[in-house]
Amino acid sequence: MVEKNCKNQEKNSVKKVDVIHCWYTTADTLTKLKKLELENMIKEGSPELIAITELKPKNYKRVLQYLDYCIKDYNLEIENLKDTGSTRGVALYIHKSIKYTKLELNTIFNDITRPKEAIMCEINLTNSEKLLFCNIYRSESNTREQNNDIGNCFKRVSNLGYNHIIITGDFNRKHINWESITSPKKEDQAFLEAIRDSYLIQHQLTPTRGRGRDKPSLLDLVFTNVEHSIEYIDTHNPIGNSDHSIIKFGYRCIPEEMPPKITLVYDKADYNKMKEMLNINWQEEFKHCIDNVEDQWTIFTDKYHHAVNECVPKKIVRVGKKKFKHVLDKKTLAKKRKKYRLWQRFLQTSDGKIYTEYRRCSNQLRSLMRKVAKLQEKEIAKDMK
Repeated sequence: MVEKNCKNQEKNSVKKVDVIHCWYTTADTLTKLKKLELENMIKEGSPELIAITELKPKNYKRVLQYLDYCIKDYNLEIENLKDTGSTRGVALYIHKSIKYTKLELNTIFNDITRPKEAIMCEINLTNSEKLLFCNIYRSESNTREQNNDIGNCFKRVSNLGYNHIIITGDFNRKHINWESITSPKKEDQAFLEAIRDSYLIQHQLTPTRGRGRDKPSLLDLVFTNVEHSIEYIDTHNPIGNSDHSIIKFGYRCIPEEMPPKITLVYDKADYNKMKEMLNINWQEEFKHCIDNVEDQWTIFTDKYHHAVNECVPKKIVRVGKKKFKHVLDKKTLAKKRKKYRLWQRFLQTSDGKIYTEYRRCSNQLRSLMRKVAKLQEKEIAKDMK
């Protein structure tokens, strides 16, 4: 009994670790259905930060709209959305409860060439500290100069003076062994040298990409500047028909949240009292400023705001995470879980039969998600009538 009580006391004495929850994936085009699947994943996990590469299609003619990629309760920052060149687009979704600033790359890289595809945001933490979150995409068709730009980016970021740095991205470096941090490829060695010079640690060690009978490879990486900063890191199934896993990880820090907002509850206002308070002889009020509209407006607004303060109740609204209710039916949820299990088995075994079963399950889930999307569109149309 004494031993059990000691264990309980020891357990209770362990301080709770504050963690900022982050997701990263290569979307291979964030279509409407992939975004819907991601939104439903968010309802289960609700991360503070979501980093995505390959946001745009490879070839497209239509004009891409910012609103097509927005997700409720998140601020969206994108680079290269309107660029019609060979870029695929990189993005950061930041929960609205988090204070942040998007950084201008041209300012940071004012004397050297900036990476072709990168986005950076500064996250406010408690105790006046800052977290630099950087999301990068490296195409396999990059030139040697473009590869060097990424190495120089790592070095520059590490010298900006941040106590906390997170870098995510698809770097397409499948030949690197991250257990021994070695590679037979010469261009990989230059990349590894840049990481060593930047004193960064790479935390993702299991494969993140798989397709067909190809051996699963580790292309998507997570770097930090503090060795024991990662609370957990998990590999989850891709969204839609993408062949890149979602990496979910927790970074040890305390984000500074947005302060609560005070809103007016007009539906509970005392309009009879307000009407009495505003039943004023305005000609008498304005007699000393008959020719001055600005003074008249000031007098009116002062009277109006005084009436509002007296007659309209207020409430505090905290900008934080909400509990969501599932919009998916049991069949779709079951298919979603099966997809996750099959992806884990394929990454572990590289079995072509399991991959075929995974693709079949993924296609079935996509068909079910189309039905969910249509139902949501009908509900929206119904509400607008």
